[in-house]
Amino acid sequence: MSKYLLTHKESEKKHRLKNKDKKKEYLKKYYMENKERSSEYAKEYYLKNKDKKKEFRLNNKKYTKEYYLKNKEILLKKHKVYALKNKVYKKEYSKEYHSKISKELTDVYLRSQLAKNGLKSNKVTHEMIEVKRQQLIIFRGIRDIRKDIKDGVNTE
Repeated sequence: MSKYLLTHKESEKKHRLKNKDKKKEYLKKYYMENKERSSEYAKEYYLKNKDKKKEFRLNNKKYTKEYYLKNKEILLKKHKVYALKNKVYKKEYSKEYHSKISKELTDVYLRSQLAKNGLKSNKVTHEMIEVKRQQLIIFRGIRDIRKDIKDGVNTE
């Protein structure tokens, strides 16, 4: 790279840092005037770079956690607005999710079951989860056998 290019980049960087607030205001104003165009562009960008965004989030967990902690109130407001706009979808998704985790006996589900019995989530060990998993498998097996007997199906 030439010396001019380096000095030009440096001066641009200084200029951006110096006028950070002005730039922010300008972008905010532009967004407000062009909401449809901006949201359309954002959707296209998201769809094109879905995998990259997910990969970035997974590779930069520390940054992601810091970001969420730093912007907690803003993100909570956004989540509330989303939840209000998408009540039906959220309800269906929640129903499917809980059905799936209870069928698969995931650690999350078993932890919640143990918590219902009075245990605190942070006190639950992996061994307790495994024992609860075996217990539920046995109970479900007994329930299925009883149902088969009640329906008159031969269990032999």
